Amino acid sequence: MVGSHLGANPKFVPHLMQDLVDHSNKNKNGYFLDAIARFHAEFETIHPFVDGNGRMGRILINVQLLNAGLPPIIIQNKNKHHDYYSLFTKYQSTQKFDGFSKLLALLLQEALDKRIAFLSARKIIPLSVWA
Repeated sequence: MVGSHLGANPKFVPHLMQDLVDHSNKNKNGYFLDAIARFHAEFETIHPFVDGNGRMGRILINVQLLNAGLPPIIIQNKNKHHDYYSLFTKYQSTQKFDGFSKLLALLLQEALDKRIAFLSARKIIPLSVWA
């Protein structure tokens, strides 16, 4: 148990993880962010790690994005409780991961906007200098 989250019985984690990977590998026809969102929601629900911080799951999101030729995203700490953790409660009770898809889309758009700004600007001025 991590906080209020009760993860899978450790005996079943290898089988649950194999099922998750198999499902992910078989279902390549849908929207890629939905696939990443579902994988993340299920991975964190299984939660095979005792530290409870979700770092590994967020790294896997970025690995999947990089494999798709997209930049990594950052889930900001300041919004994590409101914008991110609440999505797990919804997923665990409804099996709906659309909130994760929307969050990932927003964060990916932000990452792409930053990338475009870096690639197209003559000079990048840090916000602290500009302010």
